[in-house]
Formats: sequence, C-alpha cells, structure tokens
Amino acid sequence: MSSSYNMNNFILRLRDLPWNTSQNAVQNFLHGCKICQIQFVTNDQDASTGECFVIVETKDDIDLAKSFDKKMMGNRAISTSFTMRMRGVPFDAGEKEIFDFFSPVVSIRLEQENTPRGKPLIWYAEFGSRKEATEAMT
Repeated sequence: MSSSYNMNNFILRLRDLPWNTSQNAVQNFLHGCKICQIQFVTNDQDASTGECFVIVETKDDIDLAKSFDKKMMGNRAISTSFTMRMRGVPFDAGEKEIFDFFSPVVSIRLEQENTPRGKPLIWYAEFGSRKEATEAMT
C-alpha cells in the first residue's frame, strides 16, 4: 500500500463489508488497484459499520475498483461508489445548497462529518460514476 496521498487521488467507498474486514481483505478484494490508504468507518462505540473509504492513485485504479461492484467478499455483495470529499463548505450550507451546487449531476448522495457543536465540518458527495463526478467538478 502506497503512503502517498494528494488532492489528485481518488476516493472509493465500499459498503456492506463483513464486520471483521481487515485492510488485507480490502487489498485482496481490490487486487490490481494501487491503494494509498484505507479508512474504516466506525460508530460511536468504535464498532465497524461495514463501510470504508479507499484512496487510490489513478483514474485507472478507480475504474478497476468500480469493476468490483457487487462482487462477493465471503457471503456479502460489496457496493463500490466514487466519492468526493468536500472541504471549505460554509457552515450554514445545507443539503439543498450542495444539491444546487451539483445540480447538473443527476445522482448524488450526501453525508457529513460534524464538529463537536454539530455543525457540518466535511461533506462527502457520492456519485454514480466517475464521469458524473468529473462533470460536477467542471
């Protein structure tokens, strides 16, 4: 796994993972992808949510990783999607403003990480394809 990360890397979201999935299991599942980082999502009790974010190096890696969508890991069909991390979003911006910002893009799913005071700190916009995400950035 590469340790280099920059803003040109791509983020893939994996969902429906078995609860005990390890970094090695994710690397084996996404065989052939140049992975920079894997971040598992946990709940307030530090238990796995069955999701992780995988940062890969190139567009080719994202395309390859997307080809694993609905492939099996054990007895689970794993969902993969292209995700964009949004920073610098105004604190008073809500879902409507972000949907409006990406209005030409048809399929978008939003999630947020909050500050201790409950204000959105980071938004994640999930797109149906790399093409949609690329269009959203232009």
